[in-house]
Amino acid sequence: MKDEKKQRLEFLWHRCYLKANGAANILDIFAQIHRKILIFGTTKNMDYDPMKEEREAFLKKKPFIMLPDSTMKKFWNFVVLFLLAYTAAFVPVKTAFFDEDPEGLYEFEYFLDILFYIDLIVNFLSAYEDPNSGFIEVRFSKIAKNYIFSWFFLDLSACIPF
Repeated sequence: MKDEKKQRLEFLWHRCYLKANGAANILDIFAQIHRKILIFGTTKNMDYDPMKEEREAFLKKKPFIMLPDSTMKKFWNFVVLFLLAYTAAFVPVKTAFFDEDPEGLYEFEYFLDILFYIDLIVNFLSAYEDPNSGFIEVRFSKIAKNYIFSWFFLDLSACIPF
């Protein structure tokens, strides 16, 4: 009988130990969650939508911001393609084979330089697709920052007449 009581007592202490160990693990998990909340913050709104700001910005889009798939933006991309093709093809030929500019060429190239300057402005007003969220970014500050850190300086160098 004493053996039976001893086994029962060991069994109960073992169960008590397992439950205490499980409770300690749960407390440790909650402590980790608490640390993450302190680091990253939380919101009292349980229906928090991280993309809500992008959607609202898209709905409040300024009328002068051009969307990537708009007809005007597609037309402008075609114009820029023509400008780049002309610059890549005719300028080296002109430099190599013409001693003097043909009549009207100076004015035409001046006009092309003006179009390159306009391209700078158009790119500051062109929305883009954010690679992280997949949303179309229409906020001017984000568009400008994205353009300055990507193609701005290359486009600016294309504006300088030589």
